[in-house]
Amino acid sequence: MANKSISLAELERAAAQKKPMPESLTPELATLVKQVPKDLNWLYEIKFDGVRLLCFINDGKIKLMTRNGKDWTERFPTVVKDIANFPVKNAIMDGELVALDKNGISRFQLIQNALELGDKASIYYYIFDLPYCQGLDLSKVPLWQRKAYLRQLFLNMPNSASIRFSEHLEGKGTDIFEKACSLKLEGVMAKRINSPYSKKRSDDWIKIKCSQRQELVIAGFTEPAGTRQYFGSLLLGFFDEKGHLIYCGRVGTGFNHALLKQLYQKMQPLRQKHSPFYQLANIPEVRHAHWLKPTLVGEIEFTEWTHEGRIRHPSFKGLREDKTAREVKVELPKSLSELAGISA
Repeated sequence: MANKSISLAELERAAAQKKPMPESLTPELATLVKQVPKDLNWLYEIKFDGVRLLCFINDGKIKLMTRNGKDWTERFPTVVKDIANFPVKNAIMDGELVALDKNGISRFQLIQNALELGDKASIYYYIFDLPYCQGLDLSKVPLWQRKAYLRQLFLNMPNSASIRFSEHLEGKGTDIFEKACSLKLEGVMAKRINSPYSKKRSDDWIKIKCSQRQELVIAGFTEPAGTRQYFGSLLLGFFDEKGHLIYCGRVGTGFNHALLKQLYQKMQPLRQKHSPFYQLANIPEVRHAHWLKPTLVGEIEFTEWTHEGRIRHPSFKGLREDKTAREVKVELPKSLSELAGISA
């Protein structure tokens, strides 16, 4: 359905409203769920393993903004150069900045290495939504129509461009999800075909992950052992509903020598004498820890949460500069029965 040809005039008749272009936009966020819906009223997209970015094009002036309002325009000149050739003068586009491995799969650690360590990587900006275009607020236009028009804008873009349309699939979600996991992707996004663009977390966009991933606050580190340098493991936590930082374990894998050094240098200005954790138990793994102001955020992959509220078998994937520590809360998947109007 979203591959159907459509004009801007049709979007205006559908639900678009003439409005001045806003200077900022709160992106729509997805709800984490345990399983794929059974009904067919969904579009499915790859869940990219990258950094969410909004692109603002205002009379030729381009800005790339993170979820928390950081301006990353100057960090990606090639992407900005290609966006300058996009066939619109005024628009807000929503997408994900990614680095691809040799198999064409996005890996967060690759983009982290490119950002922090200067590694050369293939950087692409995959655009999946168009909430504003050419003087029209498209947020109330059904998703399939926004996607159809966005797809048309890419028809004359060269295949070599660093900006790409985020393709989607329609059909049986369980088959799509199983295929994604077999390719070792992070997971899939499911979006209601007729949904508006909601500037908040929504049940119209849901995400189903192939493995457990969670942003966590880095609030301390331990001494290295053996031949390792800089630090042994990072002490991790999240903020509860009362604003308390809760300890949830440590991570000591996923680092190479360059990353150990880079993280250690970032942590030094944040050192403090006292633990930032709330009611931290006197457990051996933190007894001789070095404490930090809780400002750094890491992306952590793990197998499960234990009954004690710890993460099991964690691996460090990279720093999240696009998210603040105060945003970090535990994200547990909901069952579809907890969500309105979704067939389990």
